[in-house]
Amino acid sequence: MEDFKNEEALEWIIDELDDAIAPDNKRKLDDWRNLNAENEKTYREFQLVQNNLDILLLSDRADEENSWKILSSKLEDREKPKTSASVVKWAAWLSIAASLIFVVSFLFYPGSTLTYTTASKEIRHIILPDGSTVDLNQNASISFNKNTYTSSRGLTLNYGEAFFDVIHDPSNHFVIDAGNIKINDLGTSFNLLRNKQQVQVAVASGLVSIENSTAKTSEMVTPGNKAVVSYQTGQISTASNTDKNFKSWIDKKLIFDKTPLKEVAQKLSETYHETVTLRSASLTNRKLTATLQYKDLDSALNVITTTLQIKVKKNTTGYLLIE
Repeated sequence: MEDFKNEEALEWIIDELDDAIAPDNKRKLDDWRNLNAENEKTYREFQLVQNNLDILLLSDRADEENSWKILSSKLEDREKPKTSASVVKWAAWLSIAASLIFVVSFLFYPGSTLTYTTASKEIRHIILPDGSTVDLNQNASISFNKNTYTSSRGLTLNYGEAFFDVIHDPSNHFVIDAGNIKINDLGTSFNLLRNKQQVQVAVASGLVSIENSTAKTSEMVTPGNKAVVSYQTGQISTASNTDKNFKSWIDKKLIFDKTPLKEVAQKLSETYHETVTLRSASLTNRKLTATLQYKDLDSALNVITTTLQIKVKKNTTGYLLIE
């Protein structure tokens, strides 16, 4: 039974890496990853190959043999029927990954800066060389020096929004540059937003130090709290983070408690990168209490419209909620 479960899990990982996983299988994959540390390690290793071949360029030569051993061991550790469709699919994927590793190992990468950028409606998951992860929201960009990152963990949030999950290393703190504003992470997870006016940080776990080098101001931010730094004044303001949905653009989890429908529509737009508006002013007085977590907007809207006994119409510009 365990071998069968692992075989299924490998198929789910493949589908997720291909952005083709069904919502039900995504939930099963998440449950499988949470079963034990070994499952999570397996998932991370394969994700690392798919999403971060660029990291192979951080060293002068890619370790082709070791990378292939990591990949091939996943098949060797599991006794699966040679004729199963999953084996064929998995073997094909491994072959492609190994070929890419082989090619990359002979490429010369000019320059020392790696930059990751997202387009409109695109979210990107990035694994950094130390294993820390970054989720980039749409229209965002980060960059770091590939030659010095391992010895001095630091990157620049050029613009936009990102969620960081940082591996703790007390001897080598993780520092984010946002202009004259520095975010010093002490091993935690947090959401960071940079625009022309300010930088906002909301801490999910751990501890974050934020400072403005120009104004000589700094603050410590703890879990459940947020800080806003103005570029114009240099002032740092801190407060409790009352937005339960600040991570919804990543995990698609939305919590509404007697929330006005206008705010619901705005949060849906931010979460799914689709425009959701109210057709009539009377709907602004309606309120929603619900907890939702759906990969696609259509499923979320189906629950909302059923709960409130309203209708939804899709047009060329987005979604309209109507009486």
